[in-house]
Amino acid sequence: MKKINFSLIYFLIVVSYSCTPKFSMTIKPTTLCPREEFKIEWGSNDIKKLRVETTRPTDPPFSGEIAKEGKVNLTAEESTRITMYAPDNSNLGEKIIDVQIIDEDITRTLDFLWSGCVVAQGQRVGYIPLSDLSVSSGITIKGVVNTSGRHIILSHSGVSIPLAPNEVTNGFNSNPYKGEWSVRLDPRRIPPLIDSFTIEGCPLGETNPDPIITYVDPPSLTVSITMGC
Repeated sequence: MKKINFSLIYFLIVVSYSCTPKFSMTIKPTTLCPREEFKIEWGSNDIKKLRVETTRPTDPPFSGEIAKEGKVNLTAEESTRITMYAPDNSNLGEKIIDVQIIDEDITRTLDFLWSGCVVAQGQRVGYIPLSDLSVSSGITIKGVVNTSGRHIILSHSGVSIPLAPNEVTNGFNSNPYKGEWSVRLDPRRIPPLIDSFTIEGCPLGETNPDPIITYVDPPSLTVSITMGC
């Protein structure tokens, strides 16, 4: 009985996969101000030809046939859709990324979800912090509204502000929107006991730095943020 050479089989699988035609494209950031730079990086494997198209002009122009791999910094005056494809490999489809140029203020909602008892940087936290890496540092905050229906403490860029339900604050204004946002329930405004209970395996008061009541099914906390250039 002949022995099976598994090393050879593994080698053939790896070689076969590495020779499979494919290409990729990334763009950072994808939400930015007019004339701010964004970077496009792309690569391909076993592709004879790559092409790119944009729906609006960029500076420098970026369209037509391109190298099999590369990177370039561009600016744009208007929002544009960038499409990359391999004309000789139509079965691979297209890579499409929209670049949004902010010409007026926009609003985004951050929805903070409960993480349970998770240790982060040596401290137990209840709600997962959020970061939006797609937004450029040139976009600044114009106003924040607590849409949670709960009293919260919102933190960003070293600033922490308590907010009542539906309260508006300008305390974050002019700071870049980019960066980590975090939230917790305001320990000074604990909800009625009837709304609270402990999580299995999570002792009372250990989900936050503050000794407050923990929740088995706590509400998501949301804030609405207006931003612009």
